[in-house]
Amino acid sequence: MTGKEIVQALRICATHKDKGCGLCPQMKYVRCTERLADEAITMIERLTAENAKAEAERDAALAD
Repeated sequence: MTGKEIVQALRICATHKDKGCGLCPQMKYVRCTERLADEAITMIERLTAENAKAEAERDAALAD
């Protein structure tokens, strides 16, 4: 899943409880909320690592 797809599905889960899962593209999966949570966790971990690497590279460049 792309980051955009993850955010879209999370927004549907959070805001359209009264309409059910019919709006969500993830409803085709068994245990879609668990799958979505796993995808979100993976994305957050990847972005956090990328950010930490960029900060370290910036700090190293400023120290030179």
